[in-house]
Amino acid sequence: MAEHTFTSLEREGWSRNAADYDGIILDWTSQAYGPILETFEDLNGKRLLDVASGTGHLVRAAVERGAAAEGLDISAEMVALAGRAFPDLTFRVGSADALPYADGAFDAVTCCFGLLHLERPEAAVAEAYRVLRPGGRFSYTTWHGPTSGGILLGLMLKTFQRLANMDVGLPPAPPIFQFAEAETRDRVLGGVGFVAISPRDIDIRWRAARPEEIGRLLREGMVRMRLVFERQTASVQRDITEALIDEARAFVTTDGVEIPNAAHLATALKPSS
Repeated sequence: MAEHTFTSLEREGWSRNAADYDGIILDWTSQAYGPILETFEDLNGKRLLDVASGTGHLVRAAVERGAAAEGLDISAEMVALAGRAFPDLTFRVGSADALPYADGAFDAVTCCFGLLHLERPEAAVAEAYRVLRPGGRFSYTTWHGPTSGGILLGLMLKTFQRLANMDVGLPPAPPIFQFAEAETRDRVLGGVGFVAISPRDIDIRWRAARPEEIGRLLREGMVRMRLVFERQTASVQRDITEALIDEARAFVTTDGVEIPNAAHLATALKPSS
């Protein structure tokens, strides 16, 4: 049996999550669509590639703004769902670190919360640069960590660190919040040639009807964290779930539950010459 890699586990995890993605995650991640697309100003007639396109909704949002947009994702299940939801649009299976497109093929490249799921994010940034035409723009979002406004992910990580056995034989993962940090962002983007790097933070909130839904987010909406969770004993799984529900109760509002998790948006240009 082949040994699992970080990439293969991410592919399998998102394939497993694909059918439930829109019902569990989309309302959360789609809050970044508007800010990402606004970085491109007028998209009319521009060719846009969305990397890690999932079920295709950012591609559809770009098309609604006039772009000739398409998407690429590592999960065949995600691509199939996107194709069924938006049969008039183009989606293909592929890897962010080896994009199957010619140099200078696009005016714009987006990556909405995708870099943190890549084994070789630096290579993906280089590929985004390669497929952009001179003067093209790359924009991505990633989550902030617990010390920078990542409240939801912070309380989940804190709960796991307190209750779970974290040494469960998974391959090592790149630092999850690294592309929200100025040093890494500027080093990697500038290192491949991007200029005019412009960062901003955006307020994003996970919303649910009841605190108990945070358990479903963990079990059906996460990949790496769910793999750790599934490798715990049944009693530890119960303890983690109960602790997360208790944490979520502190964020109950008159409309349900609302837990903030700040996101980082960065945009940069490929020089015109």
